[in-house]
Amino acid sequence: VAGTFVISFIDFLIGVGVKSPMLLSIQSSLPFASAGFGWLVPAIVTSIIFIVVSKVSQKEVASDNA
Repeated sequence: VAGTFVISFIDFLIGVGVKSPMLLSIQSSLPFASAGFGWLVPAIVTSIIFIVVSKVSQKEVASDNA
């Protein structure tokens, strides 16, 4: 959620008229941003990262309990 919030907030700022070169650069570098789906890739990437972290944490807890 945090990753998509950051990207969505950047889209919001650009939408209300903040035309910072840095924000425009971030937005233009995201896949699907032109279609309004700039949040999609960051959401997928952060989901994968947290799934992997969760699986590793579960294995560590299981091995500590054994």
